[in-house]
Amino acid sequence: MNLLITGGNGFLAYHLKNSLKKYSNFNPLFTNKKEFDLTNLNQTISCIEKYKPEYIIHCAALQGGIEANVDRPAEFFYQNIALTANIFEASKSFKYIKKIIIPMGGCSYPSNAVSPIDESQMWNGFPQKESAPFSLAKKMAIIASKSYLTQYGIKSSVVIPGNMYGEHDNFRYKESHVIPSLIRKIYESKNSEIEVYGSGKPIRDFIYAGDVSDAICMFLEEIDYPGPINISNESKISIKELVNLLIKVNNYKGKIKWLDEKPDGQMVKIFSTKLMRSFNIEPKTKLEEGLNITVNWFKKNYQSDTIRL
Repeated sequence: MNLLITGGNGFLAYHLKNSLKKYSNFNPLFTNKKEFDLTNLNQTISCIEKYKPEYIIHCAALQGGIEANVDRPAEFFYQNIALTANIFEASKSFKYIKKIIIPMGGCSYPSNAVSPIDESQMWNGFPQKESAPFSLAKKMAIIASKSYLTQYGIKSSVVIPGNMYGEHDNFRYKESHVIPSLIRKIYESKNSEIEVYGSGKPIRDFIYAGDVSDAICMFLEEIDYPGPINISNESKISIKELVNLLIKVNNYKGKIKWLDEKPDGQMVKIFSTKLMRSFNIEPKTKLEEGLNITVNWFKKNYQSDTIRL
């Protein structure tokens, strides 16, 4: 069966390539924005006509850090809502499409959500204001999923990966999240001092991207659930403990300067995995193991064209 993965050059798509090796009944087909601009409905239709997919994993998205979201809110809103709307609108005309799987961000939860954050809290408030245009656009995947099932019978599953990390992540300072940013800072410091924002007290959970891609593949045929559903591991680690773990993994000998005057953000943000585990989804990669894999890949590819710096 033909399986189309959009955003084929992205972080999650790279891990899906490995996960899909276990699914010999699927023919993975990857597309990217250089081939088709999926913010354009006609090009989205052309993409489906070319690949004739029976299944779609819709990874295409415009993503970035807080600074990028603050500087370009309209761009983040428009592109992401167009990407979501077009894949559903285009798919309604092709009866051979059996299912769409679409990831969205955990930042779409309300900023005042209580940890562990379960799926029932999704509509209980407004998300973090700095990234709201992005997160609300991605959140519309839930509405699109229900709407196109009701009117056109299109089945879909909306999944919410937690804080992902791993090989092929985005290591650009203005766009990267905490783990890739710290990995790059430590490596480039050459054992001198690095600065880390905040007090180190906030609590987070992290999940290896390979475990997320394994879970997403289960929604192709094994799991029939529309979502939204969290994909995380509910482990708890402070940012300070995370930094210490990265010091150990990197054998880092330099100093850490904590910028206590910088905002910490939400003090505790953990995603509930109760629903996920009811479907027998169980992440297998421990944090230290995943960090070792990621750090070794980063060092090996630091000067290659495969890394986003």
